[in-house]
Amino acid sequence: ISELDPRRSVVTIRVYRSGPMARFGHDHLITSAEEAGVVWRGPRPADSGFELRIAVSSLVVDDPAARAAAGPGFEGPVPESAREGTQKNLLRTEVLDVARFPDVTVRAGGLGGSWQDPVAQADVTLKGVTRRIDVPFDLADAGGTLTARGSFRLRQTEFGMVPFSVAGGAIQVADEIVLGFEFVATAR
Repeated sequence: ISELDPRRSVVTIRVYRSGPMARFGHDHLITSAEEAGVVWRGPRPADSGFELRIAVSSLVVDDPAARAAAGPGFEGPVPESAREGTQKNLLRTEVLDVARFPDVTVRAGGLGGSWQDPVAQADVTLKGVTRRIDVPFDLADAGGTLTARGSFRLRQTEFGMVPFSVAGGAIQVADEIVLGFEFVATAR
């Protein structure tokens, strides 16, 4: 069993603007700041898996360094007022409801595919709703340190979240978001 290294692991959530007046909004980049979990690797992918927990209250909206590294669509800083407003909206009852659901969890009790092309059949739980999502990822093993990298898309409404909208939907958050991850785990 390996333990997730929170200093070297991160989840990146890309949230895109939508609506007829989208040009007046911002695409947002949300990153995790507190992850915990374990990874186990058996002789076959089917005997391997992981359990991860991300504290919702630790999510960081539009960190300038993360935005600079994110590439096209995320250039330049977002005004502090927009960052604060997005953080507040993210935590409210209609979106992640941090008061009732303080964590996001991801669990895969076995992997599909091969070691060269693994796929996690992951149970993702957001806001108390669990959905199974197939997540292909790249896996590297360097002397007892496992590194997994990948991304997948999901729709907020499939998890009971209501994407933010103002001015009758003229400016809104797109339902589909992209979650990227890099998890590093070291043997205990």
